[in-house]
Amino acid sequence: MAQQSINRKKAGRPPVAKEVARSARVVTFLTEAERVQLEGLADETDQSISSTCHQLISEGLERYRQ
Repeated sequence: MAQQSINRKKAGRPPVAKEVARSARVVTFLTEAERVQLEGLADETDQSISSTCHQLISEGLERYRQ
């Protein structure tokens, strides 16, 4: 039994560097039409809604910096 626990992999996501880990939470509200549009974009790009939001925010911030 002790040998099994030594060879077991840890469950969950592997750790990432603190510089790239996403830990800050932002909450917003959308209209139903905006939510449907966001879901459509997520489906088109084969991403989760969360990943789509992150991508849109990152691209918007990049344009803002220019």
